[in-house]
Amino acid sequence: MKILHVYAQKPDHTGSGVYIQNLIKNLHSQGISNYLICATSVSDDIDKDLLQALDKIDVINFDTKDLPFPIPGMSDDMPYKSSIYSKLSEEELNLWQNAFYNSLKKAKAYKPDKIIVHHLWGLVPLVLDNFDSKLVTAICHGTDMRQLKLFKHLNNTNIDFIENILSSIQKLNDIIALNDIQKQAIINNYKVDSHKIRTIGLGFNPKLFFPEKLPNTTNNEFEISYVGKITPQKGVGELISAFKHLQAKNKYNMRLSLIGSADSINLDYYKSLSKTHESHIHFLGALKQHIMAPYLRNSKVFVLPSYYEGASTVTLEALASGNRIVVNDIPTIKPWIPQKAIESGRVLFVNLPKLIEVDKPCPSCLDNYIEELKDTIDIQLEKTISDLEFSSKAERDRLEIYEILQSKYSWTSISNQIINI
Repeated sequence: MKILHVYAQKPDHTGSGVYIQNLIKNLHSQGISNYLICATSVSDDIDKDLLQALDKIDVINFDTKDLPFPIPGMSDDMPYKSSIYSKLSEEELNLWQNAFYNSLKKAKAYKPDKIIVHHLWGLVPLVLDNFDSKLVTAICHGTDMRQLKLFKHLNNTNIDFIENILSSIQKLNDIIALNDIQKQAIINNYKVDSHKIRTIGLGFNPKLFFPEKLPNTTNNEFEISYVGKITPQKGVGELISAFKHLQAKNKYNMRLSLIGSADSINLDYYKSLSKTHESHIHFLGALKQHIMAPYLRNSKVFVLPSYYEGASTVTLEALASGNRIVVNDIPTIKPWIPQKAIESGRVLFVNLPKLIEVDKPCPSCLDNYIEELKDTIDIQLEKTISDLEFSSKAERDRLEIYEILQSKYSWTSISNQIINI
């Protein structure tokens, strides 16, 4: 079987980038041939393990003479230099479309049995211009719908671009949603018949993300972790504030590890916010999964204070790694979390503050939100102490949750569902 994967971003750094890497690697392990069309900047390297899993790759290079602007991102704050779709000129949008159209035209010679296009966005019309819709499966990652709303709100000059996306997506026979709430949102936003949409969840690597045996002492430093882009939309500033308030109580010996990319402006700002606690707040940058995994296995509490998420692979990985979880009560996250994790209190939800945009909180609401975030982290740290004192029960709960996640969300399970569509 030969599969063509089409992706308009860098195949790393983001949740969808991790998704496509792991999907391709797992398909390769099953003897399936993979061809990837993706975007990079000229100075970037492609992950070596990903390259080994590919029979062919066609890279669209941005910041070049032919494409003299950064890669457009599905989020307006990407973990690398990027353009914003809604701010592209008509000429830039045409250059973007022509580059991917020409790459897809060349890919016809590969004669794929299946085409997987990532994001319900501008690649879909280009794929359908070159391939039979019966071969195409499109995967929604959530940011596509956010982009659709923002584009409609901010930009009317390229309305043909949006109308072409909507009409093309309606021609698809197979669309994958990451959960049932996302499925309903696809129906509402793209006017797609429900029978064309399948819910196939997130994936994780159970060989990397698993619970290690709990230490037999409570004297260790408690590791609190965050993984994601270091941006305001992810609630990073509020997490740092909550951590500082909690540390002021001198109740725990703890540190906060922030894993993820940031532009220089955001990084400087958050480091200045952390200055009085810099020995306890660590910015680790973006890490490859095999390097990140030991941090999550060592972490005791994982916090995701994001105001908008497609589904959150990192929360899945942290839960599988044995963390207690503190996460905002976002509709797209709760559906995949095992009931066991909720009933046992291993996952606790924080009420979202009032939002003035899709991922921007009302400034006057943040004090109350930070207080609730702090209190919820405090609860999970208290429960961590109890876990260490009554480790046999905690070990059973962590292992049971891991086994549930492994059975439903391993990459083997996800890839098998996708290729059997």
